[in-house]
Amino acid sequence: DKVTEEWIGEDTFVIQTGDVFDRGPHTAQILRFFRRLQTEAVAASGCIVLLMGNHELMNIAGDFRYASAKETAAFGGLEGRKEALELNSFLGD
Repeated sequence: DKVTEEWIGEDTFVIQTGDVFDRGPHTAQILRFFRRLQTEAVAASGCIVLLMGNHELMNIAGDFRYASAKETAAFGGLEGRKEALELNSFLGD
């Protein structure tokens, strides 16, 4: 829903095909939004699958050559960006 930003897809399956990373300064915000919607979708018998594209894989490997300074700052700096990619992070589970 555009106003409440809540899952309204009922039992819809959504597959996000990756490359969220390195597209602008709102990556962290977008990923947190997707993670929240995943929980809401499951509760409504729906599903959101986030696939990893080459930019996600590059970031996991520590290759940040396409990352903008604003995007990295939104993660709390380079260390925050690296921590977000760890297995026990909001992205890593």
